[in-house]
Amino acid sequence: MTYVPVPLLASDINHCAIMFSECDEESPVSIEALVRSPSLPIHSSSNHATSLWTIVMRLQNEIKTLRLDVKNLQLQLNEEKQERTLAIAALQSKNILKDAKESKC
Repeated sequence: MTYVPVPLLASDINHCAIMFSECDEESPVSIEALVRSPSLPIHSSSNHATSLWTIVMRLQNEIKTLRLDVKNLQLQLNEEKQERTLAIAALQSKNILKDAKESKC
């Protein structure tokens, strides 16, 4: 396997953002940007098109998997934020009751 450096056009970068969540894997520009990636491995076999297509499809599947991972992590983070908010509210109400009891004494 050899690596063939191919420059990535600025227009490709504008259409396909660096963050996975902003990159539309269905757009032809995204596929073109992936194919033009400077670190994309190209097999030295005679069937370059199939190799590139396989690599592009694998990368798209990895992007989809990463997007799902990000969504799951966001859901987990939101749940943890809600739990923390509830814990803070419970602690504050406990402190309010404690202060009220102390002020009556």
